[in-house]
Amino acid sequence: MKRLACMISVILCAGCGGGGGGDNPGHAPAITNLSYSPSLAQLNEGGGSVMVAGTVAFTDSGGDVSSFTIVTYNDIGQQLSSTPTPTLGIGGQISGTIGVSVSVPTTVAGNYTFQVFLTDAANRSSNHLSGTFTVGGGGGGAGSLVTPTGPSPSHLAHRSGELFWSETGEKPINKVSLSGGSAVGLAMKVEAPAGIALQGGDVFWLESRSGYSGSGCAGPGTIRKLYKNFPDGSNTVLLGTGDVCAGGATDLVVNGTDVYWVTSTSSPNTYVLRKTPISGGSTTTVVTSMVPIVAMAADAANLYWMENRFPDAYGAIRSMPWGGGPIVTLASDFISRKDTFAVNGDSAFFSVANFPGTDNLIRVPLAGGGATLLATLSNTPGKLVADDTALYWLDEAAISHMPPTGGTPALLATAVNSPLDMIISQGDIVWTETTGAAYGGIGAVKSVPRTGGSVTVLAQGGEDSPHRLAANGAWVYWTEGAPGVFGVSGRIARVGAGGGIVETVVSGITSDSPPIAVSDTHVFVGDNFRIKKIPLAGGVPETVALGSFYITDLVTDGTYVYWVEDDFSNVFKAPVGGGAVTLLGAVPAGTAAGPAGPIRLQGGVVYWMTNFDAIISVPAAGGTSQVVASGLPFLNDFVVEGANIYFSENDTGKIRKMSLAGGQFSDLALESAIWSPTILTTDGQNLYWVNQGRVGKIPVTGGTNTTIAPGTSDPYVPGSIAVDTGFVYWTDPLNREIRKAPK
Repeated sequence: MKRLACMISVILCAGCGGGGGGDNPGHAPAITNLSYSPSLAQLNEGGGSVMVAGTVAFTDSGGDVSSFTIVTYNDIGQQLSSTPTPTLGIGGQISGTIGVSVSVPTTVAGNYTFQVFLTDAANRSSNHLSGTFTVGGGGGGAGSLVTPTGPSPSHLAHRSGELFWSETGEKPINKVSLSGGSAVGLAMKVEAPAGIALQGGDVFWLESRSGYSGSGCAGPGTIRKLYKNFPDGSNTVLLGTGDVCAGGATDLVVNGTDVYWVTSTSSPNTYVLRKTPISGGSTTTVVTSMVPIVAMAADAANLYWMENRFPDAYGAIRSMPWGGGPIVTLASDFISRKDTFAVNGDSAFFSVANFPGTDNLIRVPLAGGGATLLATLSNTPGKLVADDTALYWLDEAAISHMPPTGGTPALLATAVNSPLDMIISQGDIVWTETTGAAYGGIGAVKSVPRTGGSVTVLAQGGEDSPHRLAANGAWVYWTEGAPGVFGVSGRIARVGAGGGIVETVVSGITSDSPPIAVSDTHVFVGDNFRIKKIPLAGGVPETVALGSFYITDLVTDGTYVYWVEDDFSNVFKAPVGGGAVTLLGAVPAGTAAGPAGPIRLQGGVVYWMTNFDAIISVPAAGGTSQVVASGLPFLNDFVVEGANIYFSENDTGKIRKMSLAGGQFSDLALESAIWSPTILTTDGQNLYWVNQGRVGKIPVTGGTNTTIAPGTSDPYVPGSIAVDTGFVYWTDPLNREIRKAPK
């Protein structure tokens, strides 16, 4: 993708508000009312670039706004540019409007997202506002362009004057007006939040992604993304992207101006401790190590990190001042079984392995000096935390503590089940644990007073087992999910420090181009093993139901959502507001169960495909499953209308019709088999389809078939098709766009 280069001129508009700034320099600026035009251009319009003009209103009690920044991203979330420009001529202004002109290249089709924000003289950043700019494609053939899309647009549907679809990329669920325009993302992609930190109400998190990294490694968790979420949830900002080819710490440290995080590359394994401005901007390297950087900590003056590669004697604890300076090694050449250490006001703490089975707790002064043995433990500590009164640790059986200068270890909590993380939150020790496998694991967030007492369950259960923790006094936050793990879906949740109702802070869609169904109020998404719903206006996805296997397709009648799972082609239903999941239907004996295909709902009956050669039905209210048709030749798709069923065949290219009452089927159209797969829809009068050869139609009663437009479907990514009263709409995965033509 060609870099989206932006040239910015910032002009203070007339009537921008009075001076008098400087009396309250402690507040960051704020921006509102972003507007700009145009928001859409055709490919190569303007000879390769167009000028976009816009305005944004600002307030700044300190009157010291110094720069305006635009950060741009392509349709898969890669940052293309971050362009800060001095805001000359507005010194002392406490409110006003800033005019911006941007030269946008039109040589590459796609949906571009941009974030804008202000920075003041103290490097405090404003809130971020976002917008999109669309460069239309040029290869879609006949019909008119509705909107460019991201990669692999699929599962097209329409409702209330809008089109909805799924795709691969940072915005898996999207919508656009039927009349066309720029696509609007309804939910972001969230695979597996892996680390979390809080500051000033902002939530920072690392997300692990599966795929191919920039340096060439591939697999689960090889891509790491750094995000920031604003306190009101209005914006999520991608701050940076890196590789995780050789592991490394998932800790995050925020110091007021920067967030510190770890990435790694392979051949040879190299670990990089990086920092990124919390207001956005370029990421820089702080430290490079050939030994894994496995944990981080901080105090008011220094950043600390641990290097470790068990069972080698490469363990080290190092520090560096925030403002830069020499790296100080506090301890080195030790062997530690676990990647954890802690610091308090004057010391660092870590464990050293004894062989075969015990571990020593060690203390070293931050100011330098010899190491002190505090205790020998029979169970290896999995996490260490400390304050000025005590050192705390958890292992597979218990949480313990002791004075930081030495003494007798004492138990705080027992019967700890597979603990994962631990933090200090005001007067409590808080930890996460799980009692099951990664998928479907029953996890909990628990706390115990630091001075001892009863254990409190802050949160029990959850969408997946809770893992990494952070707290700000009022709330305890945690991450859920793991990259590439069977059926897992990621989110960040929180609960009050004393317990209460669990709230979802960050959630999204994990899978690529997932199946969707649309009601009058929500888009329902089959996201791996889960049914999620998103308001039509967009928002945080909410889990409606948890399935038992991958969801192939789904439909809704507004009261229930129905879905088919891929393993045995079983069909389930659940209330759209959440509730008990009901097994609605299974494939009758004598018919191959799975893999599952599309599902349809017509006249109070649910129909679905199994094994590419049979169609099954069951009443939506419940009843006995029946075989509608079997022994069919390798089906692509089917639809039900009135008393008939229509289906397309992959190997023959035929589109056929059969009565739901049974009997012989008749041929409606013959498409070339090399154009398969052929995807169908109907408006009750005509049957419509899209394949690699064309967009076509034929009366449902039979007759002459008509070509509406040339087909442009990717042979590996089937197109999808929808129809309303006036137009037929289809996705073009090859050219990444949605097009339409009169019926």
